[in-house]
Amino acid sequence: MITINPSAHQYPGGDSGSYFKAVMIHEVFHCFEAQLAGSTGRYNSGARAESWLYEGAADWVASDIVADDPEARVRWQIYLGSPGKSLFSRSYDAIGFFGHLYPGGGVSPWNVLPAMLRASSSAAAYDAATAGASAGFLNSEASVFFANSALGSAWYQHGAQGAPAGTAAQNVALPARSPVQQAAVPAGPWTSYTAAPYTDEVFTLGLSAPVTQFSLVYGHARLRAVHGAVEAVNQSLTVCTTASGRCPGCPAASKLPAFGNAGDLALTGGPDGTLLRIRGISLKDFCAQSAAVPPAACDKLPALGPQLTAQFTTFPGFTYLFCQYGDHGLPDGFIIVETYPTAAAAQAAWTKGGINGEAQPGFTVPVLMGLSCDPPGSDFCSRHEFALKGSRIDEIALIGTPPLILLPSLAQTNIWMHQLLAVT
Repeated sequence: MITINPSAHQYPGGDSGSYFKAVMIHEVFHCFEAQLAGSTGRYNSGARAESWLYEGAADWVASDIVADDPEARVRWQIYLGSPGKSLFSRSYDAIGFFGHLYPGGGVSPWNVLPAMLRASSSAAAYDAATAGASAGFLNSEASVFFANSALGSAWYQHGAQGAPAGTAAQNVALPARSPVQQAAVPAGPWTSYTAAPYTDEVFTLGLSAPVTQFSLVYGHARLRAVHGAVEAVNQSLTVCTTASGRCPGCPAASKLPAFGNAGDLALTGGPDGTLLRIRGISLKDFCAQSAAVPPAACDKLPALGPQLTAQFTTFPGFTYLFCQYGDHGLPDGFIIVETYPTAAAAQAAWTKGGINGEAQPGFTVPVLMGLSCDPPGSDFCSRHEFALKGSRIDEIALIGTPPLILLPSLAQTNIWMHQLLAVT
């Protein structure tokens, strides 16, 4: 039952106006939500605790049916003006999450709303919405907050927002004020840029050092030079950031991509958060760093951060590759690959080494994980993940030390281990 206050008939345009139509569709969809939730109790509890889902979905539905929906424009302005706000703390302004599902990830909200409304929690509803989404969903979720079509299709909210196409795209309004933060990156130590889970962060970077290094430790990031010649998604990279685009001084510097002295950065938190580390470096220090790190097979492995050292040693019966990452910053870590002449020899070394821990699902080879703090209860903690593949023993170790304790999630560590196992 929907009760309509008599004042509702006084909306601009009266009962036939777009405002009244959108409100009615919004309220009627709440009735569908109650059915799809499976029970009145589930609907009542969800509507109170998960306003982002119940109100955000109803607002998106109304905007997809009513082309000229003034309330939808207001909700979109609120959404696009507040990237750092957690999705689960939103209400009507979660319209932007639903609106990004189709253009970003190829998922029609209409197709996933039943599963979302039956989910047992906000996190489960999010998973139900994004399970079939393409990588483009997370790779552009944050960048659309720039709301600038001149930067490229990933940098503004555009296109049909339903399948088949509805009218919701017509209701996307520019934010009342830009939410993009200004950040200066001079030569100096590593600085961490983060997006918490289910939030987004957007920056315009002023790059005053001749060389700038970006290290994506985990998560989803999109980086673009302001002149548009360089755009990277989920990559660690080193670029020349002089105004001229030239970095003379040593062969390694002269080969760097010309990025320019400013860029746009978007971080999508997703379910696990994002950590990107940035530092500016002088040409002298960069050239010295390039000469100090010997070329090795570490280049083929998943980078846990900026590479510090690489060591390849041959012992009787096996070879040993050690790749160290970090630079007085966090998190620190290393990768070890031991290669034996036979699978049996590797298995014997695995057993002899007493490698143990909690078995991790999702692998086609044995994988064990251990998490420890030294001393127990302290802030100095490390996660070790081991895998045995034929004649290889692989290890990824991640270490968190004071004052910042920021170990990547187990899910991200598992992604790295999959990448490591893929290298033959």
